[in-house]
Amino acid sequence: MGKIAPHAAILDITHSIRPFAIREAAVVLSRAVPFMPRAVHLAVVDPGVGSARRAIAVRASAGSILVGPDNGLLQPALMQLGGAEECRELTNPDLMLAEASSTFHGRDIFAPVAGHLAEGIELEEVGPSVAVETLVQLFLGEARIDGDHVHAEVLHIDAFGNVQFSVRTAELPAAGIMPGTTIEVRLGDLSVPAAYEQTFSSVSEGEWVLTEDSSGWLSLSIHGGNAGLTLRIEVGDEVLVGPLGFLCVERHRVS
Repeated sequence: MGKIAPHAAILDITHSIRPFAIREAAVVLSRAVPFMPRAVHLAVVDPGVGSARRAIAVRASAGSILVGPDNGLLQPALMQLGGAEECRELTNPDLMLAEASSTFHGRDIFAPVAGHLAEGIELEEVGPSVAVETLVQLFLGEARIDGDHVHAEVLHIDAFGNVQFSVRTAELPAAGIMPGTTIEVRLGDLSVPAAYEQTFSSVSEGEWVLTEDSSGWLSLSIHGGNAGLTLRIEVGDEVLVGPLGFLCVERHRVS
């Protein structure tokens, strides 16, 4: 990309996404784009490389263009940028490497096209129009209030082991869950009592704490420790959050 667009400023968000983790990458991308300038955003987590999945470039309503595979990866970020306004399939061979492989489209197709877009070519030059309503959808989980507790799922586990849940703190008062109280978090057969506070340092080192993360999601942490490794949980696992000893007659996976 640097050879095609040598004057472009490249901001590298991360190369630490787990292999095949489309959902994880979508979370990270969607959290980053609101703080980025109007730009060409290149994102590639592509387990379907070489299949019938489309390679796309999408202009968001806010003006930025997102380039990547049509596997849901770009959708949450597009929602953060006002939705998809125009989409094109990447088919113009003049904008790709001369001998594109069937297994490394990030290098051979996505990055070169993103470079040309950064250099100022028009979006329609990359290929034919794609109806935005046909793009693969990916939603980042929804919380469900069930009386005095909340059903959600593990949305993301960051590099520090903080575990983000698919419930925004603004939703918690509807279940009577308020800061300054001790909350029970249930993950499978595990039950963790955690103080619901504003900062990590509100509890002693080694203690569990629930906080609002930088994007407004409820996050479970160990002050000075790694909650994700301690719990041995994964993205997508079900989580229930409520007052100590709350009763729940059903358990299901939120999707």
